[in-house]
Order: sequence, then structure tokens, then C-alpha cells
Amino acid sequence: MTALPSTPTTRWFSGAVFAAATVALQVGTGGLATGEYYRAKGDKGYAFARYDSPERQNVTERTPTEDIARVREVLKLSVTELATIVGVSRQAVYDWLSGKPVAADNADRLSSLGRAADAIAAEVPNPVFALRRKLAGGKTFIEFVKNGGDAEHAALSLISILRRESEQRDRLQARLGARKDQKIGSAAMGVPMHNEES
Repeated sequence: MTALPSTPTTRWFSGAVFAAATVALQVGTGGLATGEYYRAKGDKGYAFARYDSPERQNVTERTPTEDIARVREVLKLSVTELATIVGVSRQAVYDWLSGKPVAADNADRLSSLGRAADAIAAEVPNPVFALRRKLAGGKTFIEFVKNGGDAEHAALSLISILRRESEQRDRLQARLGARKDQKIGSAAMGVPMHNEES
């Protein structure tokens, strides 16, 4: 079979056939391929994507005052520490707590800190000590956020580090758990142990 020469007419015709096939397939699916169509479609038939995750359905926006309360509750920060992290005076934090308006950029930072506090509260049993841990780059969570970093990103990095360390401890415990405790007398103190089997 010989191939047809490529002319503007044949290219137009093949493009038109492709467009017609695309439209026919869209009509066959029951609607146009818009985000609203897929949201309405949900899990019926072949689900293309999940638009409303269960985690996000129950999330309600907090006010800056509620974010401050959440951050102080979970991260155990004083007003001075919180003011330093956000980059404002202590009086500004007290003003926000009394209901005075918060500038948009400060409200965004408080919201990010609130989400970080939520993530840390869900994963970290003792956040006070965890906040002292160094993240990649050598800064603690508080130093990272104080220097303009995203609090939620820093919290997720911290959680990842703590999870990895917990998994390593569990693997080490499983590996060494079968070893017997060996009593060492005072005469053997400082002498290297030769029996690694016990």
C-alpha cells in the first residue's frame, strides 16, 4: 500500500478526523471533560481523580486568634517566641489575641503555623523536644520559620526525620532483641568482648 502524499488538505483531513473522534468520545462519556464534570461523576464508572479528599472535607478555616491558640497549645511557644517567629512585636500578638485585625501576610504566616501545629500534634508525642531538632540545612523548625521558611513544609520535614529515626530504632531493636544480657564483672570492665554471638 502506498502512502498518500502529505498535503495541506490531507493534514487538515486527518486533524478533522482526530477532532471528530475526540468530540465523539467526549459525548460518549456524558459530558465535557471539565473539573466540575469529574467532581459530579465521582466514583461512578471509571474514576479519573479524587477531588474531595476526606482530610480536606473536615478542615475548617481558623481565625488568626484560633491559629495563635493552636500554635501555643501544641508547640508550647510563649508570646515572645511567637512574635519573634512571625516577625512582629509582642504587642502585635496581644492585639491579635484581643481581636484587632491582622495584616494578610501575617495571617498567612499564622495559618501556616497553625497547619504545622496540626501536623506535629498528629505525629509527634513530645513536640517541645522535637522542635530543637535540626532540619536539613542545619536549622531548627523555629529558626527555619523565623527566617521566612514555610512552617508547614518545615513541620513535614521534621515529621519525616522523626519517622525515619523511629523506623531505624525499631529495626535495630528487632535485630538486637534476641541477644542475651551478659553480666560483666568489675575485672572485665574495659576489656573488649570477644563473643559477639551472645
